[in-house]
Amino acid sequence: MLSMTGYGKGEVEENNLKIVVEIKSVNHRFLDLGIKLPRLLISFEDSIRNHIKSRIARGHLDIFVNYQNLTGEQDNITFNDSLVAKYLGIAQDISNKYNIENNVNVSNLFELKGIIEEDESTIDNELTQKLIINALDIALDNLVAMRSVEGNKIENNLLEKLDILTEVVAKIQEYAPIQVKNYRDKLRNRVQEALGDVQIDENKLMNEIVFYADKVATDEEFTRLNAHIAHFKEITQNKGAIGRSLDFITQEMNRESNTIGSKCSDLSVSNYVLTLKTEIEKIREQIQNIEGNMKKGLLIVLSGPSGAGKGTLLAEVKKKGLDFVLSISVTTRQPRNMEVDGVNYFFKTKEQVKNMIANGELLESKQVYGDEYYGTSKQFVEMNLNAGRDVVLEIDTEGAFEVKSKMPDAVLIFIVPKDLETLHARLVGRGTETAEQVAKRFGKAKEEIAKAVRYDYLIINDNIDTCAEEFISIVKCEKLKVHYESNKKLIEQLI
Repeated sequence: MLSMTGYGKGEVEENNLKIVVEIKSVNHRFLDLGIKLPRLLISFEDSIRNHIKSRIARGHLDIFVNYQNLTGEQDNITFNDSLVAKYLGIAQDISNKYNIENNVNVSNLFELKGIIEEDESTIDNELTQKLIINALDIALDNLVAMRSVEGNKIENNLLEKLDILTEVVAKIQEYAPIQVKNYRDKLRNRVQEALGDVQIDENKLMNEIVFYADKVATDEEFTRLNAHIAHFKEITQNKGAIGRSLDFITQEMNRESNTIGSKCSDLSVSNYVLTLKTEIEKIREQIQNIEGNMKKGLLIVLSGPSGAGKGTLLAEVKKKGLDFVLSISVTTRQPRNMEVDGVNYFFKTKEQVKNMIANGELLESKQVYGDEYYGTSKQFVEMNLNAGRDVVLEIDTEGAFEVKSKMPDAVLIFIVPKDLETLHARLVGRGTETAEQVAKRFGKAKEEIAKAVRYDYLIINDNIDTCAEEFISIVKCEKLKVHYESNKKLIEQLI
């Protein structure tokens, strides 16, 4: 169980550059990020945001990033000469026009926006991004650790309150039969007082008592309430985001306690019911600070021949507002210029990848370009899906079928051009390959298209705007299906 309250700090230092990341977290219905960066690091905000999303499901997080050059040199700080000249010119014009003293000095200039500038071209982007991500991971590790400690305290408190509920329910159950007996005696005495010496009709009296007993019967409510308590305890043992599941069960417990209260008019029972409702309300308040369940995301696999427009399609879909995480591949090749581990790729050694394959840690893998490995991390995909984010894999047909065999709920989408002439023209038009390479890709494209019949959906790339709308419609449709995991869980809760 994880609390949403916590704090984490991470520091890394390399080549006289120090990055410090601090994170404060409080409860929130969704994941809400407030990132405070020096102007020099603003370009790294998206990578910071995406990295946090891959690890945290819910809460309001304030993230503070500090950049420090340990050499003491500040060659990147300059002043805007043209802007200074404009400010001074305006000041002199005002002085001349209104015959007032021009007392502008350097201190005044320092207070004006845009005078002092930091030259972003002087920082090492590759090193800076690597250090930011490393410091961020350390801060997130510490944050999660603190959330876990706080979560354990909340869990123990909740279990204590559940024990109180169990005791109170048992006491109410013991008193329930006495309530009917008290009503029977009270009714008999009142009828006797009203009729005097007239003989009481026992059959009518019994009918009235049976009717009352049926009206105040709480066996079903007790059964459901005890089941909810047991289910609550069971869920607290689960890992991950469980707050919303507990919130739903708490609502059901409150509903059953209200029904029991309306059926039990005896003062002694009413006092117990009041205790019951008070403890349930305390539980409800506590679980507001537990990391809540997110609807599990959708795994989408997009394939198509080279030149079909996969990358263009995903860019257009993003532009239209569909939020998804593009999977980061595992590779054994060396990082190229500006590539950062955990952002562009997960860079591994061949030995590490072979072990990942043997341990089932890759959803799919392939050896290409001689002896280099590429694959999809199972942990990365599942972590994002469990955090409620849709994940898109842009892989070939072989990888798609391998993923589908391991994750049957994956949705396979194949994109093709309207005809082969268009595909060939796109391959030639890119101008990045020889005629021989184009011919080879074109031949492979026909083989891939033949496998499209095993996919769930086909998108024909005749118009990119239409393609994007179709992609978005597929995602929406899949999330309405009954077998979609989040919908199945909802149905189970309702029944």
